[in-house]
Amino acid sequence: MKELKEALQSLIKLHDELVTLLQQEREALILFYPSEIERLAREKDMLLMKIRLFEEERIKLMDKITRINNYPENMTLSKLVEITGDEEYRELGLKLLSLVQSVIELNEFNKILVERSSRHVNSFLNFLENNGFEHARFNKTFKA
Repeated sequence: MKELKEALQSLIKLHDELVTLLQQEREALILFYPSEIERLAREKDMLLMKIRLFEEERIKLMDKITRINNYPENMTLSKLVEITGDEEYRELGLKLLSLVQSVIELNEFNKILVERSSRHVNSFLNFLENNGFEHARFNKTFKA
């Protein structure tokens, strides 16, 4: 059961890091820093891989606890608190749930920012095309 707490604590730490990255991404999107956006995307990918690994471990541990206790259905943290009387499982679950909700909200906000930025870039490209600029000439003249 100590392993489960460690997995939950690791998930909390990783989700907290993800919240921080998403906040940084929001700032980079608002200020339009493409290189920072790319760097943060790479960091997010690595972090999400770690989260998946710990989530798989958490699921395995919960399945093991279910089998050991001969439960007909999957074990939840609430049931685990009932069985063990250890309130720390509930606290860890609530912290993780709160962080997941923050990730969802930040991700939705960042998605809106990306969609708006994309519309602005497309509008600008349309403006250039409608005013006689060709993509090839534009790309040769204004390479980043």
